[in-house]
Amino acid sequence: MTQHRTRKIRLKKIGEVAALFGTTPRTLLYYEEQGILTPDKTGKGTRVYASGDIRRFAVAFELAGLGIPIRRIREIVEASERATSKEEAARAQSSLLTDLGADLRDQIGRLERAVADIEAGRSLIDGTFEAHPAEASAGRASAKEGITPLPAICALLADFGDLETRRLTGDAEGKRPKKPRYVAASGR
Repeated sequence: MTQHRTRKIRLKKIGEVAALFGTTPRTLLYYEEQGILTPDKTGKGTRVYASGDIRRFAVAFELAGLGIPIRRIREIVEASERATSKEEAARAQSSLLTDLGADLRDQIGRLERAVADIEAGRSLIDGTFEAHPAEASAGRASAKEGITPLPAICALLADFGDLETRRLTGDAEGKRPKKPRYVAASGR
């Protein structure tokens, strides 16, 4: 392919495409290695990207940015390439996207539960959580919101609560309160 033809049909070099997306040429090479992009090359081996290549990269780059694994993105691309008609490609891609949507909804549910656990842990720290930290670490739900904090968070916070209680009241032998010494729950 000549330089003149490259300009005429508006092909872009790897650095230009990378700049459009705020990434590096190495990222585009990685997508090529993974079978997601297949740019044309000039006679001297320079990769050039047509508008279709750029659109494909835009979609793949966005999906990857959302945490979709490259192998899943590649499956969608390969479904289109294996198909013998546009209808077959559309059916295959639709099925893969339906599965991906279900996986993402599951992931959203897990993330929402993690956020709730973190908020419950923060409430323990703030002193607004209604259950005693030891009860929460045993897996009992908060009466306030029905949240069961993650056991690791609760265990750490229960240790913190015990340290704080000893600091404020003194130990069981009636000694005067000590400054708390904070250590990780694992004892490290």
